Amino acid sequence: MRVRTLLPLALGLAGTLGLSSANADPFNTDAISDEVAYESSLNTYSADEDHEPGNWVAANQRVGEIGGWRTYLRQAQEPVEREASTSETAPHSMPGMHPQPAPETK
Repeated sequence: MRVRTLLPLALGLAGTLGLSSANADPFNTDAISDEVAYESSLNTYSADEDHEPGNWVAANQRVGEIGGWRTYLRQAQEPVEREASTSETAPHSMPGMHPQPAPETK
């Protein structure tokens, strides 16, 4: 069907269902309108539980034992092994998609 056929059909159907624009006069205080239901999205909100803070001294000691922040830096710079098919299926890449090596610190 074409739009020319569907538009009058839809307007006629809206009029028979009481959805015509005659009931939507905003200046007519006696006009009957459908009640609007509103439900706040905050009704289902639940607060996160408070957690006891951990022992930050022990956490810092653990980081020192495994080599500190430099260990995390080395792990981040390790090459990621990728499947050969990935480079074949996506030959083009956007700039910045591959991490650049960090400058060496002394």
